[in-house]
Amino acid sequence: MFFPFLAATIVGAGAVKLGAMSTMVSVLSLGLQALILANLLGAGYLLWRHLFGRKQQ
Repeated sequence: MFFPFLAATIVGAGAVKLGAMSTMVSVLSLGLQALILANLLGAGYLLWRHLFGRKQQ
């Protein structure tokens, strides 16, 4: 579920960089920044689980 979300964010970034709908660029870039933040939080969570989630018995 994380990788399709990441791919959609990259495609969205490409659309904004190519100039998708000039009147909506500020709204689209705000949405893009929110998606990038969500990706960073998701990657941080996965890294945290990978590094600190395993309990040794």
